[in-house]
Amino acid sequence: MSEIASAKSPFRLFRTVVSAFFGVRGKSGSDNDLANLSIRQIVFTAVIMMALFVTTIVLIVKTVVQ
Repeated sequence: MSEIASAKSPFRLFRTVVSAFFGVRGKSGSDNDLANLSIRQIVFTAVIMMALFVTTIVLIVKTVVQ
């Protein structure tokens, strides 16, 4: 993997997971991302992002309720 591709990889990974959360990814974009990113990277990033999302929601609810 070249330096340029590896530098763009974290952004591509983030973009792929966020678009999957909202369901706005096209078929050609999905196929391209799956060809360039490993399933392990995608799943790991999705789990981390979901944990951050849930933690943020819980903290916001606790702050509002108090």
